[in-house]
Amino acid sequence: MPRAYEITTTRSQRKTLETLASRASAPAGLVRRARVILLSAAAMNSVDIAAVVELSREAVARIRRRFVEDGVAGLDDRPKAGRKDHAVAPATVERVVQLALSPPPAGRSRWTTRLLGREVGLTSGCISDILRTHGVKPHLTRTFKVSHDPQFAEKVTDVVGLYLHPPEHAVVLCVDEKVTFHYTPTSAAWLNQIEGFFGILAKQALSLTDFGSKRALRDHLVAYLRTWNRNPTPFEWTKPAKALIRSHKRMCDLISTAVH
Repeated sequence: MPRAYEITTTRSQRKTLETLASRASAPAGLVRRARVILLSAAAMNSVDIAAVVELSREAVARIRRRFVEDGVAGLDDRPKAGRKDHAVAPATVERVVQLALSPPPAGRSRWTTRLLGREVGLTSGCISDILRTHGVKPHLTRTFKVSHDPQFAEKVTDVVGLYLHPPEHAVVLCVDEKVTFHYTPTSAAWLNQIEGFFGILAKQALSLTDFGSKRALRDHLVAYLRTWNRNPTPFEWTKPAKALIRSHKRMCDLISTAVH
């Protein structure tokens, strides 16, 4: 009879397990192992757990032992015989993930598993496993251009200060920088709240649509704006400048680490 392991989880472990169990992109085996531990922590017996997750009692016991010995990390997929490239150092795994989230090489629109493999000396199959485990999909990731404006902090402080603490009896208007002047930091148009509206417009009115003429596009946009203006949603900026500046610094540091 398999040995019974008593399972208890910390709040942090439970949160991680719940995230894994609900992540659609996570490997099916990892999701099932996370469910086993969550059910065990809820005091469900091994017979019932085996029936719920469709595993043998022996398999449930092995999963519990892995958790008792190594915590959440012990639930990760383990190398299979014949695949030596699965034994990847944690530092290399981290580098693969950072590269996949960084801007692609010059002349490329995105990273591929072969490009990443050549960069770190792994097979494309191993790269695919790493990205799948971490839920990273470079082919679906839109790159984010980080501002290198030397006055980034000063400009963010001024603009966000205006949003959060406008002059008394003043109205703050946001307009497209292309038709007026450029005050937001370079490569940081997102700081202009009009860009938020453009994003909503693109998702709600333009995504997955096509138009046979400019007139059809114009009529479509006019109809959308007419509907929007009947019940407009105000934009209220909430994030302080210091938080943005800290995030910007972390992103710059990340990219610097990933591309060197």
